[in-house]
Amino acid sequence: MDRYFIDLMLEQIRKGNMIDQNFNKQAWGDMVAKFVAKFVSQHHKDVLESCFEKMRNLFHDMRTII
Repeated sequence: MDRYFIDLMLEQIRKGNMIDQNFNKQAWGDMVAKFVAKFVSQHHKDVLESCFEKMRNLFHDMRTII
């Protein structure tokens, strides 16, 4: 699931839907729709945003360690 979510985020970045380190509404809507279609779950934007924040914090922690 995490890998698919990362791929969705990369796709949105390539489309230019990330501004000032945040995704715009269109990007979140597209990612939620694709995530729900792939996993047949009712994850909402807030769940994916929470996952995004956890991944971002993990990235910053790892960067600090390295």
